[in-house]
Amino acid sequence: MKVFATLIFSVFLITSCNESTSESSRAAANSSVVISIQGMTCEKMCGGTVCRGLEKLKGVNSTELVFNAENPIDLVTVNFHSSKVSAEEMKEKVESMAGGIYKVKEIN
Repeated sequence: MKVFATLIFSVFLITSCNESTSESSRAAANSSVVISIQGMTCEKMCGGTVCRGLEKLKGVNSTELVFNAENPIDLVTVNFHSSKVSAEEMKEKVESMAGGIYKVKEIN
């Protein structure tokens, strides 16, 4: 009976360790950045274009725009899987949209 209990406990421990390792790997791979973008003049068209463009990149999970018509720089928060897409790829995507009118000023 002791051997059986030890075997069950060992299987439980191994399974638990594998699950927590997988969860921490997933958590580490899921990241977010805030991209400061110059050149957007409106929330719906410009902001929508930028957000939809970024969301087409493989690995981008979601975007959220903070648009302020009074400020020449607007912010887009991007939640993404860091093993599938990089901040540099996101920058290239933004700057290639709409004939290059959007400029990435900073990525945090």
